[in-house]
Amino acid sequence: MSAAGLLTIGVVVTLIAAAMALLIYAAILDGRDAAARRAADREPTVPRRAVNILQTARAAGGFGTLVTAIDRAGLNDVLEYDGPYTVFAPSDEAFARLPEGAVQSLLAATDTLADVVNYHLVPGRMTAADIAGRISAETLQGEDLAICNHGVVRIDGARLVSGDLEASNGVIHVIDRVLLPARI
Repeated sequence: MSAAGLLTIGVVVTLIAAAMALLIYAAILDGRDAAARRAADREPTVPRRAVNILQTARAAGGFGTLVTAIDRAGLNDVLEYDGPYTVFAPSDEAFARLPEGAVQSLLAATDTLADVVNYHLVPGRMTAADIAGRISAETLQGEDLAICNHGVVRIDGARLVSGDLEASNGVIHVIDRVLLPARI
């Protein structure tokens, strides 16, 4: 075979190898995109437009009892229009851990309910990192929440499960139990 023939074969082999490399790279990128799409499908979605704390809690799901408590306590306007606030939000599972009948009793006593809900609200916007660096935070109810960070951030004994769910007028942090003020 001549040198020109060998050169032609070498160029063709190089082009085939380059084309195969591009196809493999495209398949890898497509696999990453598909994995990202699957992960996004599993996570709760919050509308991309600016939404307030109450809308964010509703859209995220898992806060039905808290949203009901906010409504019954007459605090909808506070969490829709005022702020910014930091909300330590007990999940529905946290409310379910209360003794039997406690949630119903609490929902029936609106003055007490307002105190309990306001005990979960802190004026200002605090990220999870901000919280981790504090030892206390004054609530809208008037009492202080004790905060400790010994590897796990705890707010009045409740564990910070996840944080920094942003809203237009504040931020929501999920906690694993309902906080109760001393004066109820």
